[in-house]
Amino acid sequence: MILAAIQDDLEESTIPLFVDLADIHNVSSEFLEEIKKDWIQWR
Repeated sequence: MILAAIQDDLEESTIPLFVDLADIHNVSSEFLEEIKKDWIQWR
């Protein structure tokens, strides 16, 4: 539910960038390694 709320907020925002939002706890290890090449972690 939190991920969906964040996604909704991003879609409704005026941020002039496209972002991909992923729950890194639910992706394959191969995909996680691919993500880590370019990711920016928000805190």
